Amino acid sequence: MSTQKSSLMEKSEKYNNVRLLLEKHVGRIKTFHEGLRIGEDLKLYGDDVSDLLKEYSEVFDVDISKFPFDDYFASEGFNPIDFFTYLFGGKKLKTLYVRDLIRGIEEKRLL
Repeated sequence: MSTQKSSLMEKSEKYNNVRLLLEKHVGRIKTFHEGLRIGEDLKLYGDDVSDLLKEYSEVFDVDISKFPFDDYFASEGFNPIDFFTYLFGGKKLKTLYVRDLIRGIEEKRLL
């Protein structure tokens, strides 16, 4: 088997395993693709996404210790400081995509 074909199979396996992990947390995902957004599309936030990332780290042996969680997800519950910061155009959260999770597996670290 050529290395290119082997590499495609490995990528497909990672893709399918990420899908299985995500579906464990959110249920069946009808349209799954690398551009799927973890928060906005799958509705994972706060403790739920934290639990997902911990399991992702363990299952795929990915270092998440330097992942800037607060840059991507707001804390759970109402925080008046966060609310007013958002309301007045302050800190805009980044988006975590399925492609980021797949890249994290390949690089053995998330972002």
